[in-house]
Amino acid sequence: MPSESALYLHQLDQNLWVIDHPFKLLGACLGTRTTVIRLLDDSLLLHSPGAGLSSLKTELEQLGPVNYLLAPNTMHHLALPATAKLFPAAKIYGPAGLKAKQSGLQILEPESAAWAAELPIQLLSGFGQFEERAFFHAPSRSLLLTDLVFNIQQTDHSWTRLFMSLNDGYGKFGPTRMARSMIKNKALMSQTLTQLLAWDFERVIMSHGDVLEHNGKQALKESFAKWGVVGSR
Repeated sequence: MPSESALYLHQLDQNLWVIDHPFKLLGACLGTRTTVIRLLDDSLLLHSPGAGLSSLKTELEQLGPVNYLLAPNTMHHLALPATAKLFPAAKIYGPAGLKAKQSGLQILEPESAAWAAELPIQLLSGFGQFEERAFFHAPSRSLLLTDLVFNIQQTDHSWTRLFMSLNDGYGKFGPTRMARSMIKNKALMSQTLTQLLAWDFERVIMSHGDVLEHNGKQALKESFAKWGVVGSR
């Protein structure tokens, strides 16, 4: 897992990069991820910005001006204040429920953004109170999720292995035990899954674990079907 001083930009596709950050929860090394998208106007959107981006400020600005910061749910927001100071001209977008947690920031609804037509949005109805949105980057056929699925395939950290095994999320792609516990209405979640599967994606980028580069649509469908959440696409 990288230290903040060792952060680097990893290009996944044309106009699409990720930055992996260290992140621990209850002592487990889960990591987290910033996704960087260069829009048609050559500006950058940072999806779920993580800590320590000051070490990459010059590299990011060489790709384009950082005009937009996006918190995809009400949990991934801790680095927003520092990132907003780093890029003071950037507009900040996030769910309505985040405004109380980050009262010092002006947070706009993602659906109102000028870039929303370029990066389609789907509210994950049926998935807890996180107000999580999924996003689709059509040019790279990439689905951007946050906490709906994990993909921690392996780690040398013994407590992380045990923690994720107990959470039914080690060595596999899909919703963890905790995520599944937040799905109170399977019919509503099935409708949401159907809407996600309507997008033509191959890659799935999530916040915790390895990016899934291939067969993302089938993997997403199968990972939910075994728990009774079935999309029709």
